[in-house]
Amino acid sequence: MKHLLRYIPLLFISFLTYCTTTEEGLDRAEVMQLSTGSIEAEALGGENTFYITSRCAWEAKTSYESDDTGWIELSDDADEGSTEITVTLSENTSAKDRYATIEVGNARYNLTSAIQVHQKGCEPFINLDNSNKEFDTDGGRVDIIVTSNIDYTITTSDSWIHPSTDSGVKGEQKLTVVVDMNATTKPRTGTVTLSNN
Repeated sequence: MKHLLRYIPLLFISFLTYCTTTEEGLDRAEVMQLSTGSIEAEALGGENTFYITSRCAWEAKTSYESDDTGWIELSDDADEGSTEITVTLSENTSAKDRYATIEVGNARYNLTSAIQVHQKGCEPFINLDNSNKEFDTDGGRVDIIVTSNIDYTITTSDSWIHPSTDSGVKGEQKLTVVVDMNATTKPRTGTVTLSNN
């Protein structure tokens, strides 16, 4: 009987040690898992979902790889336990692809899991509000509104056509084109070309 009583305190101490180790030394693979490591999205945007399986509280944050920020919205950015997260991406109106990282972590246990987000750029375009202009013999000028999602260069087919600049940037810009007087008796035709750099 005396021998049995000696072992009871040892078993009790061992049990307490096991619980402490389990709480403070959690296995990262078991504590927090994400259902995916990447999200691929079209330029149009839309919703994607992923699932967090977690035995502890977590927070999510998004970091962007360029100055183009704020195009990702998460349905939840902090919670406890397992949950489904909806990722809403706005439309990418640029011709360039864009990238971001969604990090889900717990600072207490130094846990971090990440999802890489890649959204494709839209098809490049250059639109003009006036693509055909006729002048009389004296020549003249015309203002053209250019709308594009890419930078571009401007060239002309003939030296009697003078654009106000030889390049433009994405967005909405005004381009002025001046045409010299036609000193001949024959009509002439020329072009101004805007093309991707």
